[in-house]
Amino acid sequence: MIPVGFIQKTIETKQGEIAYFSSIIDHSKPAIVLLHGLSSNHSTWNLTMRKLHDLGWNVIALDLRGHGFSDKTRKRKFYSILQNREDISSILKAERIQNVFLVGYSWGGSLAIDYAVHNNKSVKGLVLVSTSYKKIYSNIPFLNLFGQIFLIILGYLLSWQKREEYHYFNHENSETYWTSTFSGLSIMPISVNFWMLAEALSADFKKEISKITFPTLILYGSNDAFVSKKDISYMQQVIPNSKVICIESKNHYLAGEQQEAVSSELINFFKTLI
Repeated sequence: MIPVGFIQKTIETKQGEIAYFSSIIDHSKPAIVLLHGLSSNHSTWNLTMRKLHDLGWNVIALDLRGHGFSDKTRKRKFYSILQNREDISSILKAERIQNVFLVGYSWGGSLAIDYAVHNNKSVKGLVLVSTSYKKIYSNIPFLNLFGQIFLIILGYLLSWQKREEYHYFNHENSETYWTSTFSGLSIMPISVNFWMLAEALSADFKKEISKITFPTLILYGSNDAFVSKKDISYMQQVIPNSKVICIESKNHYLAGEQQEAVSSELINFFKTLI
């Protein structure tokens, strides 16, 4: 269910239609843009969307391409980091928003970093939830490259798979990481799922994150198997105006497992900026 106060909208791009959910109260003020993780959709942020709207803030939540109500065309080039950056820009242009606060969970956090370093004049704040700045297997380059190639080939081999309709999974009600992850096999083409995983393996922002000078909040889970405390410490050192908060969690799925805690930390952060 779409949170009260939000309107479902779409933008038409040359690479397909992208869905998003907007609650714009004042076009002259910045908007908080929420980016979900892989195999998810905007409903990851439903609770956060309601709380931010109740405070009278501009909010936009995307269904990233391949997810939710957005385009699911089986063309690998449609799912690049660059294409996602252009999607965000197109939506902000359509909503006549000049300045933004970006919030990204996991893969959405990687996209938030990418957008921020390429649009640092318009980004006024950044929140990274369960997000790393580097490749998952950065210390084992061969394994990382092998994983990317394997996933790309597997995606092409499975590109024949089609469904008349895709199951729409409400991630606000998902309590575990694996429940959320496996839902991706039913909410999007398997080929697209693998191609996006390959893209995630290639994401590396070690050189770029030093360009982030605006206020940044880094939230991570105490038992995250994918984002290490060493990674978090490095980001805190390199990003000068950053704050780190650890939230008790069982796994990587911080945005779903600890929705209240994440929402509270976001609100406290934005109250200092808006």
